Amino acid sequence: MVIRRIRDHVADHNWFAVAVDVGIVVAGVFLGNQVSNWNQDRGERVQSYEDRQRLVADLRANDVDLSNRIAYFKAVLAHAQAALEALGRPSSALGQDFIVDAYQATQIVPREAKHVTYDEILATGRLTRLGEPALRDRVGNYYILQRTTGVTFANTPGYREKLRRALPGATQAAIRTRCPEKRQSLSDDTILNLLPEYCDPRLDPASVSAGVREVRAIPEVGAELNRLIGDLAVKIELATVMRQRATKLSDQILAADKAN
Repeated sequence: MVIRRIRDHVADHNWFAVAVDVGIVVAGVFLGNQVSNWNQDRGERVQSYEDRQRLVADLRANDVDLSNRIAYFKAVLAHAQAALEALGRPSSALGQDFIVDAYQATQIVPREAKHVTYDEILATGRLTRLGEPALRDRVGNYYILQRTTGVTFANTPGYREKLRRALPGATQAAIRTRCPEKRQSLSDDTILNLLPEYCDPRLDPASVSAGVREVRAIPEVGAELNRLIGDLAVKIELATVMRQRATKLSDQILAADKAN
């Protein structure tokens, strides 16, 4: 319609009308672009807000996960220390509790910390919209440290493999069956585990004697347990640090939202 009107005004040499029509077209294009840019900017702001809220949710989930890891590692550590202490006594003085301690000291946490939201933000190039550079650096540094500590968390000292190869399978099955881990499923399907405080696998005397003999026969079993104890102490320390960082970063993200 406007183009036809401009063509008619040109044919009539009505240059003023032509200028008015061209101005209307230019203004319409400009306003259209402005509205489009405004809608895009608004959409990006909404997306950035959602990203920050999801990051906070992930960080809170990590806090729960890390708290569970600390409790789990401490329980395994207690069993490892008890087993190591018991090795200093004669075999005749060792009973079922020693077998349980030796086995429970092999337990691990076979799961990664949550980082789905951060991976998505990186993959879609939305990191620059997450917030101020300082906040982006803090988020990036947290997840770099998470990957680093994840390597330590995933490390499995040799004691686990050696003990589980040596201890009779029926004895291991009895401990797993009669002393199952407590499991809690969270809303995001994360499974939290905790070792039972007391375990009575009801081993017969022959199984106890065989178990004590096989555990003692593991080459340098005391050194293996000592290495495991050191590994668990490091894991507890790192989990504690990561939990503090998760809480701090969560607070910083929420503070940034309030400031905006």
